[in-house]
Order: sequence, then C-alpha cells, then structure tokens
Amino acid sequence: MFQIYLTDDDDINRSIIERVKRSNLSVLILTIDAGAGHGGIQMMDDYADFTYASKIAGNLFEDPMFNYKCFLRNRCVGTRTPSALTYASRQLRIPVAKLARTFDLKNAFTYAREIQFKGMAKQNSDQNPKSKMHPWSVAYLARLAHTRQTISPAHPKITHRRGLPLVVKGVMSVEDAAAVQRSGADGVYVSNHGGRFVFNSASPIDVLREIHQKVKKSDPRFGVWFDSGVRSATDVLIAYSQGAEFVGIGRPVIYACVDNGRGGVRQVLQSILYTLRDQARLCGLTSLTQLHDKKRPATVRFETSTR
Repeated sequence: MFQIYLTDDDDINRSIIERVKRSNLSVLILTIDAGAGHGGIQMMDDYADFTYASKIAGNLFEDPMFNYKCFLRNRCVGTRTPSALTYASRQLRIPVAKLARTFDLKNAFTYAREIQFKGMAKQNSDQNPKSKMHPWSVAYLARLAHTRQTISPAHPKITHRRGLPLVVKGVMSVEDAAAVQRSGADGVYVSNHGGRFVFNSASPIDVLREIHQKVKKSDPRFGVWFDSGVRSATDVLIAYSQGAEFVGIGRPVIYACVDNGRGGVRQVLQSILYTLRDQARLCGLTSLTQLHDKKRPATVRFETSTR
C-alpha cells in the first residue's frame, strides 16, 4: 500500500499515482486530516517535521514530473537518478547528464515543502463546492486510482492490469464516512492521526462501530480500517470487535525501531501477533472477522470512553 499526501500540483499528483500503479502496490491511501490538523501553512512551516528532514520528501525528488517542474521554477533538480530526469530532459531538450549537474537538494526541498504544504491544505478545504471533480476531491482521486489507463504524460503509455482501490484516511464521523463512500472511494480509515493534531479530539474507537454499520449497510464490500491508540494485541482485538477489518499500529513499532532498529520492530510485531493469536483462540475465534458476526455471542467487552 502507499499513503499519499497531495501536492498543490495536479500534474505531480498524477505522476505519483501512476508510479504507485507501476509498482504493483495493492492500495492507495489518501490522508485528508493532516493539513488542517497542522493549523495552516505557517504553523506547518514553523513546526512540522518537513522543516528539519529533507529525506521525507524523497518520493518527490525521484518523481519525473516534480523534477521537470522544479527545474522550471528553480533551475535545479532534486535527484541525479537518470530515470527520474528523462522526462525533464525530453521536455526541456537538455541532456540528462547536464540536468543532473543542476542537482540542488536545498532548493529542491524548499520547492517540495511549499507544494506539499499547500496541497495538504487544499485537500482539507472546499475548493469548488459546485464541482465534485476538482483535483483535490475524493471523487477525482478515486477516478484517477481506478482507471487502467496511463494518467501522466511523464510516463510511457500502458494499460494497467487493474486500477487501484482508494482508502481515505482520517475519517472521524458517520457523515464523512458516508460522503467518502458516495464519492467513489473503496474504504475509510477511521483515525485521528494518533491524536497528534487535535489533542482533545474524539477517540476513533468510539465512532468505529457506528461508521461500520453505516457503510456496510450501503455496501458490504466497502472497507473499514482503523488506527490510533493501538498499543497491544488486546487493542487490536477490541478494534475488530467494533468493526475494523484492518488495524494499523504506529507508536509501538516506531519506539521499537528507535530502540533496536529492524530487530526491535520484528520483536514487537512477533509479540503482538503471538498474543493476538492466543487471545483469539481463548475467545473461540478462528478468524478475527468472526467478531463482526452479530449472531455470535460477545466474547470481547468494550466500553466507550467518557466524553
């Protein structure tokens, strides 16, 4: 799967999605809660991680359309990789080797940060209430993800074997989940970004069951994913009992990686999986999705938090 943060340039967004398709990844995740959560471009510019870590923009640096636009804007590129410069070379009629010599990480990162922040803000605002197909709408992105045709001139034309399902991350209400479903997406990802942006926001686990019931009534195949606050196998089991079909784990993996790198991540995941398997057996489950069966006796107790 690939999680995309949109830029404010539709050509670059199309190129990134096309690259995702060519990488044979299974799902495209659109995060819609980040820009507004950061409080606008100025707050992001002052405090966001982008201010300090250019590596986070590496995906943009290797994008052929980004390098073409970056050269037009700043007369520099963000990579020396020949394949990422071929399109710019063809459009600008400049040899790849000569383009590579304009590599300037600092200026390329400044451009990447600008278009990334503006794009994140746009996907959280109503750009054109009369059109559901403006370039930052869920409906527009769903159409790009689903089509089997090449969607960017920066890539050779081919017909893909299949399109990509689109899951929208950051949904925290039944109304938003229903709107995402009507827009043509294939699933919602119930999440408050780990509580990092709105410190007193509602807990996603409190709205998960209601969202599951709403979207499944309209389409049983529509996906319901979940994260935020998952620290243990018990949390995973509870999330499934409330309707989750996929559960993301963040901080335990991050902490393990910081502490002991790849080995730490492996150890934490193995521990969670072992405990989850053990607890599922104790509940008489052969599959976690059995927790979605309304006719099955409840084996996991859950109480909503106090609001």
